[in-house]
Amino acid sequence: NPVVGWTTDTRSTGESRIRFDSGALYHRNRCALIPREEDPTCVDLCASMYVQAETFGWVRQLFEWVVAMQVADAHSKGPQLAKMFDARPASSSHPASGLRPKRDDSLTILGKVIAPAGKALSSWRGQEFEDGLGLLQANPHVILATGDQGELTAEFPFLGRSVPMTVLAPGQALETSLLQALTGQPHPELGQGLLLILQLPISLDASEAQEQSVRLNQLELRSFTRTHFCGSWCAQGNTLAFVAFYPNATHTGRNDLENLVPSTIGRAKWVAEEVFGGQWHATTESPPADHSVYALIIQAVAAQMGASPAESHASAWLGVLPQVPVNG
Repeated sequence: NPVVGWTTDTRSTGESRIRFDSGALYHRNRCALIPREEDPTCVDLCASMYVQAETFGWVRQLFEWVVAMQVADAHSKGPQLAKMFDARPASSSHPASGLRPKRDDSLTILGKVIAPAGKALSSWRGQEFEDGLGLLQANPHVILATGDQGELTAEFPFLGRSVPMTVLAPGQALETSLLQALTGQPHPELGQGLLLILQLPISLDASEAQEQSVRLNQLELRSFTRTHFCGSWCAQGNTLAFVAFYPNATHTGRNDLENLVPSTIGRAKWVAEEVFGGQWHATTESPPADHSVYALIIQAVAAQMGASPAESHASAWLGVLPQVPVNG
């Protein structure tokens, strides 16, 4: 498979973006995954991370895992996807030595390294989650955040007055996007880890949701968002969500959530403002959310549901999704 890695968009802040593309397949139509801009018949798997001097060590350690998994995934799923979409795998020969007689051992990383590590309980659980909750609650843009040592739920501004769902009047439209960080949702192939879901409060028909998810992937990869792209925008029924899964093996133990939480907040801000026309700055003019008061409401709901505060918070939000009409 043709694989390209490069560094782009170095800005005055000293922040750079590292992007890695793996060719997955060639297709005769522009309707699958992430079409390559210079050749829309080629579909790529893409990942990128932003790096500064302070985060270089952490980004390097995590991105090495991301790159290795992406290459293995492209080799594993490329032929399958090619059959599904009447395409052919995006393979090529070395210009001097030609095709490899056998696959490199690194392509077995998913089955021999990642999946075995995923058989243990999620390594992401613990104090790191409580610290992540503190980061969310201290951020003036966060409307409401709940959590414990194994899950987090947070609401961010999207459109309108950014009222948390806990105080919505009957029939009032949902105005916030929702982040869930979960350690109890294992990947079917990779096992335990960390699942991050950023869900938008929008209503689309199923086919439009699929088209918009491809558009958002392309747009984010073209934009200097300062958010790590180690997942994908995808259709969640009639709405859109960015989903990323970090297996146990990728957990560096170097305050991972301390880096991933701000990145997710940045994505929520970018998609609200740059894509859907929201205005986050308006929330800073209002008093910060009183998490203690909202937490009491969530705890009451949780007691009725027999669930954790973060779980009941997410369930209540999802119960009124979707309400916001989308234009464009």
